[in-house]
Amino acid sequence: MQDVKRTQERLVQYRKPNCQTLTLDNKISSFFGMSSVFFYSFSYNMLRNAIGLVIASIALLTVSCNKIDKRAKVVIAELNKETEVSLFEIGGQARIVPIISDRVIGNITWIKKYGDNIILYDDSQRQIWFVDKDGKAVLFDRLGRGPEEYIDISCFAYLEDSDELVIYNRHAKTIMFYSLTSYRLNRSLALDFYINDMEVLPGGGLIMAREGDRTTGTNAAIIVQKGINDSCEVLIPLKEIQGELFEGFSFVHGKNSTFFGVTGPTLDLYSYNTYLEDLQSIAFVPDVLGRRFWNQRNYNKQEEMLLETMTLQGGKMAVAPIFISKSDDAVCFWYITGSGISSHNLPDRNCCIVKNGTAQVYNAISCPELGIDRLQPIGSDGRSYISLITAGEVTPQAGTELGDAFLSLKEEGTDVALLVYNLL
Repeated sequence: MQDVKRTQERLVQYRKPNCQTLTLDNKISSFFGMSSVFFYSFSYNMLRNAIGLVIASIALLTVSCNKIDKRAKVVIAELNKETEVSLFEIGGQARIVPIISDRVIGNITWIKKYGDNIILYDDSQRQIWFVDKDGKAVLFDRLGRGPEEYIDISCFAYLEDSDELVIYNRHAKTIMFYSLTSYRLNRSLALDFYINDMEVLPGGGLIMAREGDRTTGTNAAIIVQKGINDSCEVLIPLKEIQGELFEGFSFVHGKNSTFFGVTGPTLDLYSYNTYLEDLQSIAFVPDVLGRRFWNQRNYNKQEEMLLETMTLQGGKMAVAPIFISKSDDAVCFWYITGSGISSHNLPDRNCCIVKNGTAQVYNAISCPELGIDRLQPIGSDGRSYISLITAGEVTPQAGTELGDAFLSLKEEGTDVALLVYNLL
């Protein structure tokens, strides 16, 4: 508890100016205290002027505090209170979406959802599956070295208005726009920097996580390009060390906004549509890295090892939110932890739900109806999470809604499906 208290005190010092709004009792006591001093020391006119000055100072301090303290409240998330819980114990809802394909779907490590359309990324084959609202999966594969082909896929998105698949070819530092009607390359956008992730914006613009590069003097930042011919605008500049923690970073495409988080002294969650909105700031206890660590350019060997552990394996503190969802009064996100590797060769992920000013951390959320001990989301649409489930990895419980649904799919010859669920 002392660690929690000290962390809270540091947060207050970090987030707010050194000012205080006086209560009525404070005002009265201050008034009589100052009155007595001036009564014995100054004339009545001086006392009247002093009282006016005190009242004006109180008003100024109150306005200053209200003006500055607009940021979302910082919430303490205590990792030593991690618990395991069933999806349905915390009010979650879930449904199964079948995937119908005449080919074997490989190692899916990333899922994105745009309306009724779902995109699956097969990391081992560098292929993309496009799943429509009926569950029919169509393979998109333009891997190669030709003029309309890509060598790798670092990240991807989907433009609904033009029905285009957007791929970032890291090898060529190029964003490529493919028609999902003809499978031809419509256009491309060459970049002079590397990005870790991107997402489309209303009207066809892009929001990107730009990596820092010492050789070119490029600083890490969250940037926005509102049109294909427009210059990039820096939305949030990042320190060098924050850019090094881009491993696992992702944008989440919501219905009306794009969600993302930035790691620093606190973990700050944002949404962006046409403007940046600060959703929530979370501090983790214990405070693994002090504030001085985030502000300095060079760090010692022990800190380098801790940084490497956070980046590659996860740590006690969230590296960055992987997938975010938001309701009217709550925010939920999953983040990397250091507890091992899950199925699909993905790092284990913990879940943190922030609601009504408090944070609850779960180190495992299960789905008993499918016999899943630890749900591993690999996608989100800003409201729900998405996990891939296969016949060999689940044990459906007959007599339950989800269990019967999956058993029915197996009878029809479908062995792969998506579990879409929410926690808010």
